[in-house]
Amino acid sequence: MDETRDAEIARLLSGGSVAEHEPGYWDALRAAVAPEFAVLELGALHRPRPRKRRLLRLGLAAAAVAAAAVIAFAVLPALRGTDTATAADMLASMNAAATGKAHVVRLSVKEAGETRPTPEQLILSTSGDVRWVVKGRRETSYWTQDERRHETMSLGVVTPDDGNSVLAIERPSWGANIYETWPCGNIQALAGSLRAQLAEGDPEAPVSETTYLGRPAWQAVLSEHWAGNAEHPEGATTTWNVIVDKETGLLLASGMGFPEADGREHPPEGYSFWVTRIQVDPKLPDGWQRLSQRGQERILIQDYGTRFGTPQSVAKRSWPTPVLIPRRVPSGYRLTDVAITYFQGMRSPKDEAKLVYHSRRPHPYKAEWIRTSVDGSVRRVVARYRRGFSSFVVDVRPPARGDAELGEFGTNLLDGADGKLTAGYLKGQLAGTSISPNGSQGPTLLARSGRYTIAIYGDLTRQELLDVANSLTATGGAGE
Repeated sequence: MDETRDAEIARLLSGGSVAEHEPGYWDALRAAVAPEFAVLELGALHRPRPRKRRLLRLGLAAAAVAAAAVIAFAVLPALRGTDTATAADMLASMNAAATGKAHVVRLSVKEAGETRPTPEQLILSTSGDVRWVVKGRRETSYWTQDERRHETMSLGVVTPDDGNSVLAIERPSWGANIYETWPCGNIQALAGSLRAQLAEGDPEAPVSETTYLGRPAWQAVLSEHWAGNAEHPEGATTTWNVIVDKETGLLLASGMGFPEADGREHPPEGYSFWVTRIQVDPKLPDGWQRLSQRGQERILIQDYGTRFGTPQSVAKRSWPTPVLIPRRVPSGYRLTDVAITYFQGMRSPKDEAKLVYHSRRPHPYKAEWIRTSVDGSVRRVVARYRRGFSSFVVDVRPPARGDAELGEFGTNLLDGADGKLTAGYLKGQLAGTSISPNGSQGPTLLARSGRYTIAIYGDLTRQELLDVANSLTATGGAGE
C-alpha cells in the first residue's frame, strides 16, 4: 500500500471509539481505504446497524423542562389484579432475586411502535456474557460479549449477501456497545431505576402480585412529575407500568403513558417493550457468547486501546488519572473488571496502531488493527461491580475537548448538585444524583475533583450511590 495513505488510515483509526468520531470521519476513512478494499464498507464494521433511538427514559417528553426538573415519585395501585402486597415487598423481592440461583436467562423481546415488531432474542448471564439476535426480513444481526475474553463481536448477515457482511471483533473490549445500548443496557437501566424509586417511595403503597408468562411476577404503576420552569410552568407528568419477574428480578414489560384531558393514558409509539418468552438457566451450546469465525469470508479485528488489569496495574498505566475503588459496596456486589478505555474527545499522539493483513484476497480477507502504543493518561478509568444480573460502574475521566461524554443528564446533575460528600477521596466535593434511567446508564451520581469527572452509575439506589461515593479511595495516580 502507499505509505502516505497508510499513515492517513493509521491517523484516522488511532483515536477513540470509531463510532464517536467527528462528522465526515467515515467518508474520509472510506476514501482512504477504498483503493485497497473496494469490497469493504468500513462504516458497518465497528458499530451496529443504525436503529431508531429507544426512548425509554422517564420524562423524555419533558426534555425542555428537564433542566430545572424536580422529580416526585409515587407508587399507585396497579391497573389489574388484587392489591395483596406493598412496594416494600416488591423491593425486598427484587433485592433477594439479585443474589438468587439463576445464572443465565434467555428472553424473547418485542417492542411497540412497529407494525410488525422485529423478533429479538437476548441471552444474559450473571458473569456478563451477552448474546443479542435481531431477525429481519432480509438481515439477521448478531452482537455478543464474551466477558472472560473481554471480546465484543458483531455481524450482520444479509440474504442474498450484498458483499458487506463483515464479522467485526473488538478486543480487548469494555463492552460499551453491548452494556450501554438497547436492549441490554436500557432494560437493566429501567430495572435499576425502578428499584431506586421503590426505595424512595411509600413502602406501604400497594402493588399487585400477578403472573406473567405463567411465572409469579409483580406489577406496579409509578407516576413521575417533572416540575415546570418559566417556559413550561405546568411541568409534565408520566406514568410507568412495569412487570417484574419474582425469581430473577428482571424487568419483563415496561410501558409509559401520558395522561390526557379525557383521563385516559395514551402510550406513545416506541415507548414500550415486552418479553414474550423467558427461559431460566436453559441448556446452551459451549461458546454461545461468541460468533464463530469459521466460514466467515470477511473479518476485521480492532483494538481501541482498552486494557484490563488489577487496580494497581491499571493505575500505573493511567497515571496521573487515579483508579477509584470504594471501600464499601452494597451486599452481594463483587469487583469483576478494572480497565482503561476510550471516550469521546480524547486522542493522543502517543496512541499508535498498525494494520496487519492476515489475508489480502477479497474473498476471504482478514485484517487486524494492532495497537502498538497506548496513552493511558487520556483514557477513562473504569471499575465494574456485579451482583446477579445487575452491575454498577465507577468511572473516572480526565478533561476532554468540550468536556465531552458526560451523558445527556451530566451537565444538569453537576449544576443541580444535591450536596457535599462527607468522606473518602471526594470529601467536600459537590455531587448530583439522578435515579431516572438516564438513557442506558441507570441511576447516576456525578462529581468533580480537580481535573477529573467521576461518575457512578448502575443498579444502585440514591443512598447507595452516595455511600459508594463517600467510600472511594485512590489507587495510584493523582491523590497519592
